[in-house]
Amino acid sequence: MKTEHKELRTVGFHRSQMLKRPQPEDLLAMKDADEHKLPGMNTLLLQMHRLHSELKAVGLHLRKDEKDRYPRENLFLLTDTEYEDWPRFEIKLKSDWLNPNHPIALHGNFRFKLYVWQDGYEGRHEVADWINIEIAHLNTTPFSFASHREHVRALGMFYRQGGSYFDDIPMKSAATVSFDRLASGMNFKTAAFNQAVNDACKVMDKVIARKGFLKILEKS
Repeated sequence: MKTEHKELRTVGFHRSQMLKRPQPEDLLAMKDADEHKLPGMNTLLLQMHRLHSELKAVGLHLRKDEKDRYPRENLFLLTDTEYEDWPRFEIKLKSDWLNPNHPIALHGNFRFKLYVWQDGYEGRHEVADWINIEIAHLNTTPFSFASHREHVRALGMFYRQGGSYFDDIPMKSAATVSFDRLASGMNFKTAAFNQAVNDACKVMDKVIARKGFLKILEKS
């Protein structure tokens, strides 16, 4: 009598499409514990408060994201007037902690999102430069602070007047999207966390430097 059972289709799909197979170098160590990420978190929070202050000084205020379940003032959605001739140029910064009046502690579902997208051709991501950074405190143990970072420069020969917004920002980048699930997902590594913080701060430095050219983007 045959006792072997086929896997459920959902389990089989997870095994072939979703399951991550780490190597020894991908595994976490004590140096990846949350306490080692606190200096980076301090740097990020200070830069977020500086950004809020600088943008507020030129009349750019946080707005509510109506897509949130409980909308609150936690979003900067901006464009740069010197890049208005591009099909799309968008700067999105979102975090409850951008608002200095937000009273919740870091373990209260902290989340920071930075997304800058310079579209070179009608929303086609293969002709665009963008950076996407997310930092979050997750309800997991023994590690909680996680990060994700993706920086793709794919304008190439399609550069138009003004060049890439990222040309003067020294950061590691790729020419194509990564399909390596271990490399592209959120992770708990301290080194990855610090890189995400440092690059987010570099982008925010540029946003602050160009505050006189920024304006509110009405629709995303």
